[in-house]
Amino acid sequence: MGIIFDKPLIGVVMCQKDLGGHPSQTVHNKYTDAVVLAGGVPLALPHSLMNAPHLLENAMAVLDGLLLTGSPSNIEPWHYGEAGEELHADPGRDHLAFQLITWATSHKMPMFGIWPWAAGAGGGKWRCAVAGAQRAAVVSASP
Repeated sequence: MGIIFDKPLIGVVMCQKDLGGHPSQTVHNKYTDAVVLAGGVPLALPHSLMNAPHLLENAMAVLDGLLLTGSPSNIEPWHYGEAGEELHADPGRDHLAFQLITWATSHKMPMFGIWPWAAGAGGGKWRCAVAGAQRAAVVSASP
């Protein structure tokens, strides 16, 4: 049996879903597999950490980095200064992810974010219609 604690511990944000009538939080295998293939150990971060700030702080203190995954949900428009509703929102995920971004930035923790998270790191976002469906695109604020 190998020792895992000599590997980078990477926090991975989970998504809220309804699975057979049960509220559940999940993360796609492709994200946890990518962390393992890169030599890290993924640690799933549930939304309930927002209800226990001391636990969130403890979790962040042992992490070596963050992976802010892609998701079927989209960030609610008010987060990037637009009006309107997002039909496929996951407010708990957004709230946790923005807290994690703030913490990681202030502690200079490495993080990798899939497309929606540039808005949380100071990027801009706009909506566009593609084949009649709402899709979102993010543009980084950095040059």
